[in-house]
Amino acid sequence: MSSPGSFDKFRVDDIVCEEARDLAKHYECSVCLNLVEDPLQTACCSSIFCTSCIEHPSVRSCPTCRVPFGRGTEATATRGSPLKKSNIHALRMINKINVYCPWSMRHRQTASSGGSSSLSSTVVSTNGSSSSTSASSSPEDEEWCQWKGEYGDLMGKHLANCQFAKVTCECGLAIRRKDRNAHKLICPSLLVACKICGLKVKPADLAVHDAAAAVQHVAILQKQMMERGLLAARRDQVSSQLSGVDLKLDAHRAAANSDANRKHEDLKGTVSSSAANHYEFAVESRNTIVGLLVLAILLQMLILAKLGKDEATTATTTTESITCAPPAAVKREWCWCSSF
Repeated sequence: MSSPGSFDKFRVDDIVCEEARDLAKHYECSVCLNLVEDPLQTACCSSIFCTSCIEHPSVRSCPTCRVPFGRGTEATATRGSPLKKSNIHALRMINKINVYCPWSMRHRQTASSGGSSSLSSTVVSTNGSSSSTSASSSPEDEEWCQWKGEYGDLMGKHLANCQFAKVTCECGLAIRRKDRNAHKLICPSLLVACKICGLKVKPADLAVHDAAAAVQHVAILQKQMMERGLLAARRDQVSSQLSGVDLKLDAHRAAANSDANRKHEDLKGTVSSSAANHYEFAVESRNTIVGLLVLAILLQMLILAKLGKDEATTATTTTESITCAPPAAVKREWCWCSSF
């Protein structure tokens, strides 16, 4: 739902409080005759207008002093600049003007007194029916907004959230914002899907549809229950199969653990036997080495003993030779030795 586009400008007599009307008249746009909205100040005579009014293609000169605006970029420059840039003081004065909500009782009283109104008087009730009420309708016929505040807050915040403001539904009716939920129940453009068969009908016709399609709905529900039963049986079957798979896995796991334990014990026995064999071999090797060392020592002792015996025999033979030799030979040998 969107807000109607004609509700963005308001006449001074429609919304401005009595004590602020004299000030508000100074900020009345001379083009649309409404209180300025998104104000712009001209460069030629410093007059203030609505931006949408002064920038309209049909406005080619200042409405106040009649100075031509020119064309293209020149026209933009001569028209002026937004009031928030050119005259912030004037903008603050405009924003602080005390006003009523356009959807307040004050507006209805102004309209009923014969004053012109900038708002449509079409009213859509909560049941969705629209009626065009005259300005002389009794204010008690409808509820109206009680908001009162500054013009800046009205344009910047309140209008977008006012529950009494009219918004346009997708069906084309203008209804109050607070009546949207009630209108959705009977809106011809809003369809809801039947929870059983899925057919889209108007909310108001949903009960009629349930009664008319009762047999069809029963058949659909029976089919759904049957499908749910089949699904439950299939689920139980799958659950049973999974349980059997779990049992097989447990059996395979136990067998694998038993086989692993047996192989571990066999490996342990093999390692122990190999270690014992290595130990016996080491002991035998040690004994052999010790025997060889003893044998080597004995052999060395025999060799030394043999050498000692030979030396003793040699010494005895030499002594005997010297003793038995003739003196002349000894003397001659001595003389021969002395000749050196």
